[in-house]
Amino acid sequence: MLRWSCVIGDEMTRVIWKSIKDKLITPFVELDIKYFDLGLPHRDATDDKVTVESAEATKKYNVAIKCATITPDEGRVTEFGLKQMWRSPNGTIRNILNGEKYTRLRIDHSMLPYTVVFIVTGTVFREPIICKNVPKLVPGWTKPICIGRHAFGDQYRATDAVIKGPGKLTLTFESVMSLFSEGKDGKTETEVFTFTGEGGVAMAMYNTDESIRAFAEASMNTAYQKKWPLYLSTKNTILKKYDGRFKDIFQEVYEASWKSKYEAAGIWYEHRLIDDMVAYALKSEGGYVWACKNYDGDVQSDFLAQGFGSLGLMTSVLVCPDGKTIEAEAAHGTVTRHYRVHQKGGETSTNSIASIFAWTRGLAHRAKLDGNSKLLEFTEKLEAACVGTVESGKMTKDLALIIHGANIILRCLTLRLFLAGTVFREPIICKNVPKLVPGWTKPICIGRHAFGDQYRATDAVIKGPGKLTMTFEGKDGKTETEVFTFTGEGGVAMAMYNTDESIRAFAEASMNTAYEKKWPLYLSTKNTILKKYDGRFKDIFQEVYEASWKSKYEAAGIWYEHRLIDDMVAYALKSEGGYVWACKNYDGDVQSDFLAQGFGSLGLMTSVLVYNMTHISVCPDGKTIEAEAAHGTVTRHYRVHQKGGETSTNSIASIFAWTRGLAHRAKLDDNSKLLEFTEKLEAACVGTVESGKMTKDLALIIHGSKLSRDTYLNTEEFIDAVADELKTRLGIKA
Repeated sequence: MLRWSCVIGDEMTRVIWKSIKDKLITPFVELDIKYFDLGLPHRDATDDKVTVESAEATKKYNVAIKCATITPDEGRVTEFGLKQMWRSPNGTIRNILNGEKYTRLRIDHSMLPYTVVFIVTGTVFREPIICKNVPKLVPGWTKPICIGRHAFGDQYRATDAVIKGPGKLTLTFESVMSLFSEGKDGKTETEVFTFTGEGGVAMAMYNTDESIRAFAEASMNTAYQKKWPLYLSTKNTILKKYDGRFKDIFQEVYEASWKSKYEAAGIWYEHRLIDDMVAYALKSEGGYVWACKNYDGDVQSDFLAQGFGSLGLMTSVLVCPDGKTIEAEAAHGTVTRHYRVHQKGGETSTNSIASIFAWTRGLAHRAKLDGNSKLLEFTEKLEAACVGTVESGKMTKDLALIIHGANIILRCLTLRLFLAGTVFREPIICKNVPKLVPGWTKPICIGRHAFGDQYRATDAVIKGPGKLTMTFEGKDGKTETEVFTFTGEGGVAMAMYNTDESIRAFAEASMNTAYEKKWPLYLSTKNTILKKYDGRFKDIFQEVYEASWKSKYEAAGIWYEHRLIDDMVAYALKSEGGYVWACKNYDGDVQSDFLAQGFGSLGLMTSVLVYNMTHISVCPDGKTIEAEAAHGTVTRHYRVHQKGGETSTNSIASIFAWTRGLAHRAKLDDNSKLLEFTEKLEAACVGTVESGKMTKDLALIIHGSKLSRDTYLNTEEFIDAVADELKTRLGIKA
């Protein structure tokens, strides 16, 4: 008899879970299943003790197969009449699964007013399920991409708070070791921010060296087993200490244990900035492991799933640091919309493939632990049966829509941080530059909140055990919140903030920009995890919409909607475009590069800092703007230029920085001739490229890597060609 833990979940996935078990598993395999009902009503009835019990059973049997579950928000609390807003069951399970790794320091509690527990957790690896007849939204992905998400800490174990009124926010670390040294209190206090207005939000988060090291080892091993390159993505240029610790530990692990193995296998490890990595992923062919921090892994795994065809075609396996305990689950949610139809007795067509693969991956691991070749063969044949069924033309409606389209009638189975504005970025469309996402037939305008969060965060490297707290001292006194207790080598800590005034300005700018364009507006956050921090963004946007914009939007036939960031990334990839996407600071940085690359090139993107005027980026005074190119300083080309070599640098985004700045000046001064000039200069840029005259980066996209020198212009030649085109449009004879 095969023993394991089976976790039952919520809504439509709960319905198909039973069907899979009854029709595909138990008729063929003899099992001793320990069931745990993690449906939200039962979690509430047991005060969430059932979640703890399920995790303990997984530790005992080393294998769990988990159905999708609900992480409640305010709406779900009301819907189910919950006692409280229970935490994510996935987060709880992931922490408990590593109980065998807990180490308790024997410390006199008269000296130490808290208990120290060292926790490390595993890595969630997700990989697409490939069906040959399901078209990819990113056609260039000819090989799978395996994403490894660090399943511990950061935003998912953060302490967040709503700040009321003015006051000082500090982050404090109290070292355990100092308690044994006379004359030292061991407290390190760092000021994070001073609030002066209505208030805002604050958040502190952490990670541990032990957990990061386990993440590195799991990622290195997975890539080595697959004989694929490994990439780690962080934002260490901003979070120099926090993300820098991830980069440093990965490099240490690689040098100590993996470098010689990788070189012998002809593969490599490389660190990349997260925004660069997203752009690279979109234009790559695949065939690598991508190691992401917790939040990035959550978001980018949905990006990959949608790009490979469907969120319903993705495996998800949590691998714990002990090397033998896993939890397999479907990578998607509970499919609430289908469940509402099912409740009314209607017919549904819900894709069960990811849930079936949760069963097969769990059973396959059980087979490997027990040396059971027959069971392993069964799992391989069941997976092949799933893929074969789809490839034979039998599929659920979601896949049929991808394959046949919507008309099927079948019955289916820096400065800006202080200006506190919003940066709006939008693609520059040239008809002859192919898109990496062909379905984007309309532009997408991304609005990045250019204030606070990670970009004004206070981060620190923690040395040794101790207690981390976040303190706010305001007019009503001091509020101290414990964030985490470190017990091992140490780790990293970070505190960040935002203000109500800045969030409200962001909302107004986004609402106005979408209204001027007559496009829908979407705000993306992760309020299911950061209930107070991201919840404040969601609440303020809704307040602004209800107070000032709802009637205007309804009259214009457009709408405002909040979406979870991972859902929004997946939606963006499969949409046709034609909307404004409001992002928090970090997400806006990452996703703007995703959009730029998807529309063709990072060199074809406008960037303007906007507060609450149309199209252009402005500061809170309503008339000050900053226009810039969306890319960096092009260092590699400059090195060639310094040596007297020829360069072919795309200047279009820089030209558009000039035109957008001049256009705003024209509007301030009511100068119609200047405005007309900017429009003709922009048209001259696009017209030059569409006539076949372009820099090397665009020629590579259009003609491929085997282009000849006569297919592109150098840096100055391109600007000269634009100048000639502009003269023609202005009626000036050469």
